[in-house]
This record gives sequence, structure tokens and C-alpha cells, in this order.
Amino acid sequence: MQTVASLLALGALATAHVLPGDSLHKRYSNDSSSAVGVDGYTGASLGNAAINAPYDSEGYNTYMGAVTFQGAFDVNKCAAQCQKQTAYNLAHPPRSGAPAQTCQFFNTYNLYVNDPSNSKGQVCALYSESWPAKYATNKGQYRGSDHYLIQNSYSYSNTSNPGAPNPVGAIHQARGAIAGSNSLQSYCSSLLGATAGAAATVTKTVATVTPQTTVATTITTTVTSGGAGGTTFPVNKRATSSSTPAALSNYLPSIISAACSLIVTPNTAAATTVTKSVTATAATQTAYTTAVVTQTVSGGSTVVEQCSANAVLTFPYDSTIDNCACSYRETCGLLPDTSSCYGPQYEATYQACADVCDQQTDCSGFLYSANGTCTTCGTNVGGENGNYQDGVVSGFRVPNSCQNTAECSTPPVCQGNPVYTLPYSSSEDNCACSYQQTCGLFRNTSSCFGPVTASSYDACADVCDDQTDCTGFLYFNNGTCTTCSADVGGPQGDGTAGVVSGYRVSNSCQNTAECSTQPVCAARPVTTIPYDAATENCACSYQESCGVFPDLSTCNSLSTAVSFADCADQTDDYTDSFAFVYYANGTCAACGENVGGTVGNGAAGAVSGYRLANSCQNTAQCLSPSS
Repeated sequence: MQTVASLLALGALATAHVLPGDSLHKRYSNDSSSAVGVDGYTGASLGNAAINAPYDSEGYNTYMGAVTFQGAFDVNKCAAQCQKQTAYNLAHPPRSGAPAQTCQFFNTYNLYVNDPSNSKGQVCALYSESWPAKYATNKGQYRGSDHYLIQNSYSYSNTSNPGAPNPVGAIHQARGAIAGSNSLQSYCSSLLGATAGAAATVTKTVATVTPQTTVATTITTTVTSGGAGGTTFPVNKRATSSSTPAALSNYLPSIISAACSLIVTPNTAAATTVTKSVTATAATQTAYTTAVVTQTVSGGSTVVEQCSANAVLTFPYDSTIDNCACSYRETCGLLPDTSSCYGPQYEATYQACADVCDQQTDCSGFLYSANGTCTTCGTNVGGENGNYQDGVVSGFRVPNSCQNTAECSTPPVCQGNPVYTLPYSSSEDNCACSYQQTCGLFRNTSSCFGPVTASSYDACADVCDDQTDCTGFLYFNNGTCTTCSADVGGPQGDGTAGVVSGYRVSNSCQNTAECSTQPVCAARPVTTIPYDAATENCACSYQESCGVFPDLSTCNSLSTAVSFADCADQTDDYTDSFAFVYYANGTCAACGENVGGTVGNGAAGAVSGYRLANSCQNTAQCLSPSS
């Protein structure tokens, strides 16, 4: 089984004394001045700076996001993440027709705050195109008084396909920006040189892929205006009198014209009412949504979206696309917390936007705007009730509604204080502990690390149960799981929405030979280690006290221990150890004579033992306090 302490090393316990040479940054350090070889990639060392890539020559943003790994620094983690992201994007291409973005380049480095010993992890930034070392200009930033810095930075370019400028991607990227802005739509009308004319009907067909089939959705737009003659629509004509808006300044003129032609209809001399009646085939017969959008165009657009509050849309499972097959409750306006929402991309209907969310394992909800933009959200959205903002209809993934439970998550529902017990499996050699559920975050999460993907609260508990020294876990509504290795401040959560925590119940593990739980301190009992002629141990007596000793400067590096008695037994093998500290994460530190007293300070999550004076049976070799 995986051991949390082996990943956290000495950084797991803020109270543990760190010996010279054992500082935390070794978990991430890579002192080579040249990049480590990775199969299929060409590497380069960037020193203490990260890539700060501009948009490419077509105006396309090549940045694909970043992930942070804990544990030993390993560039292969980033290579695997790059390939995984590419595979996912190719399997779930944008429904707008934009090309799937593939990872061809990554930059990995250690991010730390103020001092290398305070590392935040190994960052892997992904890009769709390769960038040379001259763009490694990001050397950190201040956030308040904290200085975030970079070390051991390396870049890796796909040797066979380093990526190239993406004009099609740039067109669709610009299209998304235009779709979300009335002023940019007005600019496009001017740019394309539309002239006033008689009533005209413009029909375009948008191919929409649903979990069941490919549906041709026809959008008919009727434009009524005064004047005689036909309406002309010269797509490639640029209005020489219009200056390019700042939001589009990154793009070439040809990119802007092409993007505009995908969004706007010809503007007219007078105010024009445009009614779009959108009919889409729903994913199931039990849930159907027809969106009616009304626009008033007069230089800009006023959009009103029809909302069917509390209607539920359910997707069937389709093995060919391996979707989540969840249910989504409709709400009017924006969701309460949109900090985790990203996008937008263009979608023809509310149902199509829901379909995008349903193909993301950790999507907790989405926002669909009447201008045809779709934004999906990845973590806690603050609940399912919208704010009734005009022009926006949101969908909230219903808790525990996904049929594809092996991969997909829904917002966790906290029941408060039930106990979940895992059975022992000899094949997995798990801990088989009990976990008490609580709502929100633990009070102390300094020893918690991750995240890893988990499909449910129970699956997250299973991750913790495979770690001998896990004291608890946090399960988030984006389907991620974080496990903790030291004192978490007690079994009660703080009530934070979107998080359900599990606290390993003291002395609940069936696998007592390997697994630890929160140590229970029985004040001032004495543990005596018997003499063993084979090991010639000290065979001393140790008095138990709660917490840690006042002075840990003489305590050595930590080892793994399954119990307080095991820690005492390990200490008893040292002739000159006078005390020890046993921590909740199953680690043990043996100490010299001067620990600032004979009893602990009462801190939670640790139990200390002090060698009693003149208690050692092996007096020929072992020392004990004189008094």
C-alpha cells in the first residue's frame, strides 16, 4: 500500500525537527543543469524561469492549462499528462467545429514560496505549440508579502510534431469572443459592410452531435427592414473606417473577418427584430428543451432567454463516447459561484451545452447564454439556484445522477456524521478502517495532498484506506480526492459547500499490523520494553504524555511506526535516546536527552514517551536520565 509519509517526507508535520540536508525541497529538486531525457520529446533547461507564451502568429492562444503534482520531481508525469489531455480532447472535440487542441509542448518546474523549503509542487504547463527558451521570462510574482518563485524549469517539445500556428483555431477562438460581446458584434456588422435592403431570410445549418446521433439543427432567421432591393453580405470586405477593438487586436484581419462571418447577420439601417426559433432533438424522450431567443439589433444586441426553471434534462449512456449520462436541473440566470467555470465555446442550444458538460467527468454545471455561448464549470458552483440574470440559463448536475459512476462525479451530498467502514481485502491488503463523515473542510489541512480523481465519496474513502497513515480525506464535488497524513484538527468540518470530509475513527482499523489511526493518548501510563538478547536492546520504561515535547532540536529524522508501542520499541534500540514522539500519520521521531521537559504540550495528533530514570535493564550499554 502507498504510504503518505513516504510522499510527504519531513514536510508532513510542522512540529517535526528537520535535520540539515533533509529539507523539503528535495522532494522536488532536480539539480541537473540539462533536461532529463523523455522518450519522444526534445528537452531544454530554462533555469529559474517559466515560459510566458504570447499568442501565436495567427492570434491563437496555445496555453492549455496547468496541473500540479506532489511527490518526487519527475518530468514523465508531465509527459503522461500531456498525452492524456490530447487523448481526451480528440475524443471530445468542440461541438462548434473548432479543431481539438492537442498538447505538443510542456514546461515543468518547481514552484515555491519565499524559500525552496516551502515548495508548492511540480507544475506542468501544457501548450499546443512549442516555444523557444527566449519566452522563459516568468520568474515569479508577489502575492501580498509572499514571493512565488520558480526553480528547476525545463521545457519539452514533441520531437515528431512540435505544433504549428492554428488559423482555424484562431477563427473559432475569435468567434467565441465576439459571441459574448454586443460591442464586438456591432463592430463585425460594420466590418462586413452590410447594407440595408428588403426583408430577407437567411438559413444556416449547424451539425450537432448528441450522445445518440448526429442531428442537423436548422436555425431560421427572419430579418425585416425598410428599403428596396436585396441584402448584400460581402464576407471579406473590411470597413476601412473601423479601428480594430482591443479584444481582437491579436488576430490577423483575415481571421477577424472569418470569425465575424460566423456570428453576425447583416446590420440594417433601422432597428430590426430578429426571432430565432431553435428546435433540437433532446437526448431522451423524458427531457426536452426548446430555446427561443429574441434579439433586437440596432448597432448592438439585446438578448432575452426563455428559462424553464427546475426542468430536468437526462442523458442516456452511450458507450461509443463514454459520456457521463447525468441529469441536469435547469435554473434561471448565473449559478451562485462561477469561479471554476471556463470557456466559452459556441453551441446552438441549451441541450447542446448540457451535452458538452455531460462529456466532462468533473463538470458540476454549465451556463448557456442567449448569444450561443456555453461555459462549463468544474468545481463547487455554490448550489443549484440561479440569480435570474436575463439572457442566461444554467444547468446543475443533479447529485448522484450519473449512470457512468466509474468515471463521472456529481456534487457530493453531505449527510453529516454517518460512519462508513471498509471491509478488509487480503488481495489489496487495505487498512479496513471506519471513517466518520463531516461537512466541509477539516480545520487543519496542512498535511493534506493531492488531488487524485475519485468518482464518489466512498471511492475517496477507499483511496485513504489504501494508505497506512491516512488520518482523513476531503472529497470535492469536481470528483477529486485529497488525503491527509497528520492531525486534521478533529473530526468536525467547517461546513464549506461542495466538500465532504471523512475522518479515520480512532483505533478502528482491522489491519492493525500496518495501519495507524489518530493516536489516543492515555495520560501518563508506562510502557516497558522487554529485553531481547538477539537485538541487545535497552529494555527501558517510557512514560506516555499527550502532545509533543517543548524542544525537538535533538529529535532525529522520522521513521514509520504502526503504534505508540512500536515507536517506543524503535527508540529502545538506541542506547542514547531518552524520548520519542509518535504522530498521527504513523511516524516516529527518537530524541536525545534535552527535550525541554518530561511531558508533552498537549497538542492534538501526537503522543510522546519519555525514558524513565534508571529504568533500563541493559545498563552495560544504555543510558537513561539521571533523575
